Amino acid sequence: MTGTIPTQFGNLPELIILDLDSNQLTGTIPEAIFETATGLQQLDLDSNNLTGTISTLLGTLTSLSFLQLHVNELTGTFPNEELLNLPLLTVISLSDLELTGTVSSELCERRNTVGGIITNLWADCATSAAVPVAQVPCPAGCCNTCEF
Repeated sequence: MTGTIPTQFGNLPELIILDLDSNQLTGTIPEAIFETATGLQQLDLDSNNLTGTISTLLGTLTSLSFLQLHVNELTGTFPNEELLNLPLLTVISLSDLELTGTVSSELCERRNTVGGIITNLWADCATSAAVPVAQVPCPAGCCNTCEF
């Protein structure tokens, strides 16, 4: 698929899964999705050409358990506060983006504690000789996949 994500997805309050990964979608993620699709359980928009920021309304999708936005051109700050508002979230894939900030210790506690609900946490936390400082540092043992 090419083009932008239709704002009409925001007109679907009963939408549970929005899986549009591995396409050639451009533009921003419509705010209407965050405003109206409040029962959304899976948001999978990875491997596109999406731009803009991750909406602060992400934190209102309290039924969300699966979030994959990796391999896009999204900018802004790593959305710790919004992610902490999502009690059912088990998969967070926010790598290969243009985010800044740090993965919070509070978010890591949801991954590292006994009975922690987050099973997968991916961020741009890798370093190398070419990339000596991580774009989004992750506390030791927190992120199970680090990208550049």
